[in-house]
Amino acid sequence: MFASVLITLPSGGTYGVSRISDGSCRLEFDVEPVDTSRTSVMAWYIGTTHEMEKIKSGHRLALLYSLISASPSSPLPTIPSQDSVYVGTLRPMLEFWRNARSSPEHIVYLLNSKATDQPLSMDSLDPADARLATLFKIAGHDLGFVVSLVTVECELRGYVFSDWESMYGMKPPHGADWQKITDRNSKYGTIVTLDGTGISYGTKFGSVNECIPWDLTEDVERQEYDASKHGGEGSDRLSDHGKAVSRIRQYRRVALVVWRPRTEPARAHGTCNIALVCKDLMSVTAEIPRERYEEQIKTIIARFGEDSAVCSRSLCHAALTWMDSSLWIFAITHASDIGGLRIFGHHDTGSKKAWNAIEKFGFTVVAPALSIVLQKEPGVKSKLAFLRELHQRASLQHLSDSDSLVRSWISEETERTLNNFHLSRADALPEIIRELLKLNGVQYLENTLVPQMNEMAPANFLLELAHAIHQELSLDAAVRRRVAIEVGTTALSQIQLVAPPQLPSKEASRLRVHRDAGAEMLANVQHTLRCLSGLDELCSVVLKQVIDIQDWEDIQVQEHVHHVMLLLPFITDAFANSSLANPPIRSVITSLLDLVIQYHWTDDIARLAEAVVALARKDATRAILSSWIATDPEHLAGEGPLLQILVEQLCCLYESNKRRSSRAQISHLVVSLTGIYVSRPDVQKDGTKILRAIDAYLRIGSSDDMLDELLKRCSVFEGQNDEGFLFGVLLPLLFPLIDLGHRHDDLEALAPAIQSIFLAWAKLLGPRPEKIEGILGLQRWHCRCSPCKTAIGLLKATACQTSMIRNLSSQEVQHVDENIKTYFPEDVTTVAQDTSINLQLKGAFAEYLNWNLTYRKGKCAKLVKDYEHILPQVLGSHYMEIMVALKGTSAAKSLPPADVFLLNPVAVEAAVFDMDDGSRTMANSRQDEHERNDGDTPPPAKRRRTKA
Repeated sequence: MFASVLITLPSGGTYGVSRISDGSCRLEFDVEPVDTSRTSVMAWYIGTTHEMEKIKSGHRLALLYSLISASPSSPLPTIPSQDSVYVGTLRPMLEFWRNARSSPEHIVYLLNSKATDQPLSMDSLDPADARLATLFKIAGHDLGFVVSLVTVECELRGYVFSDWESMYGMKPPHGADWQKITDRNSKYGTIVTLDGTGISYGTKFGSVNECIPWDLTEDVERQEYDASKHGGEGSDRLSDHGKAVSRIRQYRRVALVVWRPRTEPARAHGTCNIALVCKDLMSVTAEIPRERYEEQIKTIIARFGEDSAVCSRSLCHAALTWMDSSLWIFAITHASDIGGLRIFGHHDTGSKKAWNAIEKFGFTVVAPALSIVLQKEPGVKSKLAFLRELHQRASLQHLSDSDSLVRSWISEETERTLNNFHLSRADALPEIIRELLKLNGVQYLENTLVPQMNEMAPANFLLELAHAIHQELSLDAAVRRRVAIEVGTTALSQIQLVAPPQLPSKEASRLRVHRDAGAEMLANVQHTLRCLSGLDELCSVVLKQVIDIQDWEDIQVQEHVHHVMLLLPFITDAFANSSLANPPIRSVITSLLDLVIQYHWTDDIARLAEAVVALARKDATRAILSSWIATDPEHLAGEGPLLQILVEQLCCLYESNKRRSSRAQISHLVVSLTGIYVSRPDVQKDGTKILRAIDAYLRIGSSDDMLDELLKRCSVFEGQNDEGFLFGVLLPLLFPLIDLGHRHDDLEALAPAIQSIFLAWAKLLGPRPEKIEGILGLQRWHCRCSPCKTAIGLLKATACQTSMIRNLSSQEVQHVDENIKTYFPEDVTTVAQDTSINLQLKGAFAEYLNWNLTYRKGKCAKLVKDYEHILPQVLGSHYMEIMVALKGTSAAKSLPPADVFLLNPVAVEAAVFDMDDGSRTMANSRQDEHERNDGDTPPPAKRRRTKA
């Protein structure tokens, strides 16, 4: 016997894996997935070990045969080596792939090995897969192919039969339970070589120049999955073959990736690297015979396209070493994919290498190849630098027979190069101009290049050219300014930056026009101003185009303003202080401010305010803004919401700015705008808006005189005689004013205003009636029936001398009448009728009720209670006078002495009311003067403040 054969027939069973081992080689075969559908055959020679696991369920029918040699004396049969046959078949295919111009960069072949969390390498593969990878590596080694590995994660979505096992009495073979697959996806992991080295691939793997089988997921469909979960893509469903549930199954496998020569991975990881051959050739010298390197030269020429840069440089070195002009020309002209002067390596050595070829082969031989190199060179700057260096070498090393030819050729190539000058990138222009000046001088720039560009170049290029020339410091300041203005003027004559916005259709629900066109216009204007920065004459021309809105309809102007208001912060950032001080620029910025203030959309106020405040961030534009505000304050007065936002944002800017000079200028802007703001009638009637203005003054640390002026403009001192203004505006300000003084730690600044309001309120109240004992009877009136509640409410809340309680029953009339007579003073009399009671209030009680209602109408009772501990500080010398008025003479006996008044410690000996005739006597001379002026509010006391 020399071999064994095991035939497994279709039958149902689980587990039962077969293992065959021969020394270090170990193979496993699992027939379970195909147990019910196919017959499997395994064979092995004698000397190997075969073992089989027990099956755990079901049954399996297997037939084992022993192969016996009929002639024991003859040698045993052997299996011929398949490796050489496989490699011989594969190699022609790889050669065809390598030589095809449009062939993919790589192919992907899915293996049977499962991916794990361990690092991927040849050791991760099953033996069969490892053998396949080795054969690919052998077949492609000499051709420059590289074999690598990658993990593949396939995800299948669809429906599977959930009752397979109950119907067939066994678990389904792998993938046999799919009812329908609705979606297939694959993604790839890190690519590594067979030894596990990572491969860096420039573009995304699996996107371009690839060959990945379209049926990649079909290869794993009938294999064992690694993870499964409910699909969540709709409800389960029934079919003719049973119930199907939605599932997502994931398969992790390893794939073989074969890279074509001349790809990045092949160059970096190929064992037969053409760069190594070229490196060897770069080391040759004239003493070494050329015959020794003929094979390397042929190899490099044959594989020139794999790395034309390295191949070209090595061949040029060999050509110069062995004086082979044809080899040098071949290397130069065939390096098409490297592109231009990079063929010579570093740009500093390019002209040197070219000059070496000129000296060795003659200029007439080298010139055609150099022209080809320059044609392939995309950079104008690098061309000019190369030509300049050649010109310098020609000047230093005279070649009698070709000196004139070299100079003529350089001149021709320069003209040819500058024919495409207008196609250069904007960021390359400064270096190009610098090189051109070194090569041909200023006269060529002024008299040749600029007129030529003015005729043929587009406006955008001319703008960039003007900017580059104006920034070129190697030029004389007058020259670069003159040339830049000439180029910029030509550019502006070719373009129309501003056009009326397109009107909307009549069916438009809202009058808005194409915002995209406006945004593009703004971007073009900003780009133009950026290019012409420093050329004030041209910048003013551009800005005048922006504000030129003659014959435009209002809606077009408003839409135009929606965009151009953003020019204000742009100008602040982009323009130098010297330009902003230029009268034409200042004038056009002022006109732009007028335009945006007059025509802005209502919902653009916040956007406009931010743009205007941007002008306050720079000294030069801050001066423009201040001058504009002073010139036409009436125009701004109509913009209440805008003024409010401007003041708030300028205060924030003041607080964030640390420069003393800047803070002074910003505070001046705040004062100017706040003054305009409080001049509005609606502000003077709104306590909240007045408080906002006062807060702004305190935030910027305004002086006493400035704050007094603001308070006068808000009628805080003059408006107390108007009872409606006092109750509607001033009294509600008392709480916020005290809080505001605390927040800014400057209560002293607001004390005169608070004193004036309190004095006006006390004057309106008059002396507080002292005879109020009768009202205490309400505390003993415990009945809370509805008629009694009505009576109590009338007595506490009315100021009328006669009131009536209606719609009472006879019992209710009697009950209420008795309670009033029991608990109320004699000043309250009643007249009982059948269904009502007439109440008559007279005497001191009526006076008290009237005073109390006025007191509560002021809504300051809580203020007096909550702030009583600081009112002596706030009210100063007026404290006793006001408290006597608010609390009465008897209550005033407990008031603190005058020496607690911290703000104005004037001796106050007495401040009392004579309750008989209502007159007042004041010991303080200042209050005596107040009496002589018929009770007018005294002027505010001067304060001692330390803020700037």
